[in-house]
Amino acid sequence: EARPLVWPFLLGFYPFGSTHKERTSIMEDYKEQYKRLKQRREAMDSAERQVFWSKVQSTVEKDVVRTDRSQDYFAGENNNNVLILREILLCYAVYNPDIGYVQGMSDLLSPLLAAMDNEVSAFACFVGIMQHSVLMVGGRTAMDSQLTLVRELLHILTPDIYSYLAQQQTGLELLFCHRWLLLTFKREFIHTEAIRVWESVWAVQPYLPFAAFLCLSVVAVYGAEAVERKLETDDTLLFFSHLSRHMSAEVVLHQARAFLFRLASADLVPCSISSLFPDPGLGGSDVAGVKSELHFGCVECHGRGPCAVRHIVPTHNILPV
Repeated sequence: EARPLVWPFLLGFYPFGSTHKERTSIMEDYKEQYKRLKQRREAMDSAERQVFWSKVQSTVEKDVVRTDRSQDYFAGENNNNVLILREILLCYAVYNPDIGYVQGMSDLLSPLLAAMDNEVSAFACFVGIMQHSVLMVGGRTAMDSQLTLVRELLHILTPDIYSYLAQQQTGLELLFCHRWLLLTFKREFIHTEAIRVWESVWAVQPYLPFAAFLCLSVVAVYGAEAVERKLETDDTLLFFSHLSRHMSAEVVLHQARAFLFRLASADLVPCSISSLFPDPGLGGSDVAGVKSELHFGCVECHGRGPCAVRHIVPTHNILPV
């Protein structure tokens, strides 16, 4: 099983290129930090404990007993792994009091604990996964940013589906995407396939928001039926909700990569999705097949004059991607 060895690198626990000695030192530091977090919890006075219970622990207690209990690692009564799951979430709330605990975090942690089978290693990887989660990064603003990106990708790469959603009263709010982005599609695929999707997202973050391409892929692959049936907004939301556990990760990943390569190989990339590539050179190297030198063209979405996004001259010569 390679995951306990590879995931700490993908999630930023261990730096790529680190030596065995350096990784041992990092682990020892985390063990000490985790120990101190537990001590801080134990040292709370009665008033602090009451606040912590009402804001954090009461919700954690409810969530952990219903998280992935169908998985062997968390199944059965008096399962110690459920207690460890609880312990890590409580320590994280102490580690990051600004976030504390929000529902969905137990879903992100449970696969990490099952794979690592080590409390400290799972905590360290959880810190890494939370750094890129919309549960933490900017809250509502982060979700809005992701949804805006998905809308732009739909507009550029699947105009027919975009037009269909635009005709609905709230279609372009993309309400069906919220759970996909919050939990990185964990509940949309069977467990083994969901983990594969996670690894695909981790492999290119923070360079590319691949989850946005996965949203695009699901809508493109499975949304044609909704368009054909001319479903209204509520029925469209229900349609995509019912796809849970009935989609193929292989198909979705293949189409998402195809969309990414198609976009990145265009002669000019529309400025409206330039946020996909915050560094035009991506550090001077190719990531996930994206060219290290990308050229952006303004689609005149900012009126006359230089592009407000990339400070480039407006042009009509953007080739369709």
